[in-house]
Amino acid sequence: MSMEASDKSGGPIPHQPASKGETSTAGTDLAHGKKFVSTGSEFVRTGEISMEDNELQIAYDSFGKSHEVFIISQDLRQIIRSRLAPAAPVYEMRDRADGRNDRVKIGYGARTVSGKAFKVSTTTSGGDLLVPWSTFLKVVNGSQESAVLSRLNNKSGDGPRGPVPSSDGGIREGLAADSAPERISA
Repeated sequence: MSMEASDKSGGPIPHQPASKGETSTAGTDLAHGKKFVSTGSEFVRTGEISMEDNELQIAYDSFGKSHEVFIISQDLRQIIRSRLAPAAPVYEMRDRADGRNDRVKIGYGARTVSGKAFKVSTTTSGGDLLVPWSTFLKVVNGSQESAVLSRLNNKSGDGPRGPVPSSDGGIREGLAADSAPERISA
């Protein structure tokens, strides 16, 4: 068992790195120099990014199919230059009936709010696809050929959550029943 940085009380926090399929607590495994995050879910490797003809190529598997999408070079440059740049459109090539190809926008790619990752979200991705920002820059600059994309996997399997009922249900029911204006006679 390795020891981590101390908590607010000043004592060391014991830590044992999580094995596959387990979640871990936030911190650093000092013995191995690896950082990890507790999310309640695990990241699943689902694809990769690479550069081809000055475009960011994004390949991933989702919903039982392989998908290949891209971000054009102009939009890619804006994301890299400015942290406040708008999200870049993510395109997919689709075949038309007449044999021509159309470039169709199916999502966006942007730097995360924390600035630590690049996020791709499309209609076919089944969730946000993430790659560390530093690794993303290495791929774009050509110092690394490709990088793995990961998707946060919801292990609970609950699916999307429905609307949360409001706590003022009794008040709303009373207002609906008393909707007729009150008349005052003189």
